[in-house]
Amino acid sequence: MNISNQLANYIFLTGYKIAPGATQAVPDADYNLNDILAAQINAAYSAGSIGVGSPPSGFPRDGIDWGWDTSSATGFEIATSEPADGTLSAGDVVLWFDDDDTAPELHVKTKTADGTLATATIPITPA
Repeated sequence: MNISNQLANYIFLTGYKIAPGATQAVPDADYNLNDILAAQINAAYSAGSIGVGSPPSGFPRDGIDWGWDTSSATGFEIATSEPADGTLSAGDVVLWFDDDDTAPELHVKTKTADGTLATATIPITPA
């Protein structure tokens, strides 16, 4: 697939840095096998930040398996960045860390049983 940056700023996807106005080839296998990359591409595409040429069949893909174990109350995912809202199912919980040197934060996103999204941000005080 060919990803074209529609923004005036760089777009950073897992393994890719796309300059403003530039187009980057992303192998279909990367999109089909890397859930985090697929979620990033889907979110950027939905937001209008990127254009997608020659998409693989099934684009945009859904049903991303974030590895949550929804059969128990302890299932959750630790991610490297915020997942798109549409990738969460009822009962899913995701944690990620913003490693900003001056204001680090732990983020939580979940979807309740009735499908409501809930988020929290926890500031971390540097030692």
